Amino acid sequence: MIIKSIALAVALATSSVAFAGATLDRINSTESLNLGARGNSIPYSSLNQSGTATGYSIDVCKDFAKFLGTKTGKTYAITTQEVNGQTRQPLVLNGVTQLECGSTSHTEERAKQVNFLIVDADPVVPATLASNNSIKSLEDFKGKRVSVVAGTTAEKIFKKLNVEKGWGTTIIAAKDYPEAFLQVEQGRSEAVATNGVLLAGEIAKQNNSKFKLRSNVIIGEAELIGIMYGKNDADFTALVKEYEAKIKSDGTLERFYAKHFTPLNMKWDAEQRKAVLGK
Repeated sequence: MIIKSIALAVALATSSVAFAGATLDRINSTESLNLGARGNSIPYSSLNQSGTATGYSIDVCKDFAKFLGTKTGKTYAITTQEVNGQTRQPLVLNGVTQLECGSTSHTEERAKQVNFLIVDADPVVPATLASNNSIKSLEDFKGKRVSVVAGTTAEKIFKKLNVEKGWGTTIIAAKDYPEAFLQVEQGRSEAVATNGVLLAGEIAKQNNSKFKLRSNVIIGEAELIGIMYGKNDADFTALVKEYEAKIKSDGTLERFYAKHFTPLNMKWDAEQRKAVLGK
């Protein structure tokens, strides 16, 4: 339950600025931000055995906490809540997590309920065993089996193709990407489908030469990837938007991107760069 409190007035330079609202009240009363983190969404977000969250989106969220501190004069502790495809949005909506720092696709449906800080743009593609040459185009999934993580864009795309075009694709749900890759390795499906960055991250993490990313097989066009946060606090929204503009103009976001994506031999093309940075 969100406890309402008197808005905190903070002196900044020669002026006094007050921040209030459901989200900011909770953050200021606890002096902490609770981040939603994905357990296995490398390089965006992952949790180690001790529960420590790392990744591209995590770095952005932690940097925002520092930025917020410059506005309020406080130092905020960071706590994490593990989320998955089913729980990530509800936990933002009910205020348990103030920022969902994973690899969530921006969709019109989601944007009706939550806000997004956009950090990437990435197409949905498959990964197969390197020895599998049967998947050369999207149409090759007709009558085949595909592994998806429940609640992701890939799952929605294949469900739509089955309903609208009668493809007969068997959709095998997995709780996370390691399980989806295992399903492919065990021969239970021909491919795992999701954003290309996530597939490249999982292959690198496993150091698994058995798998090959099929970047030329486009299942879904490049979609915006973002950090979700609530719509119920205008002041908090304004601060996040101010921070987003700052990190996209001063090079901070690009530095975070290079840190996590260069090891995967990935970089934005001109279209992706414009979609994320607006330039």
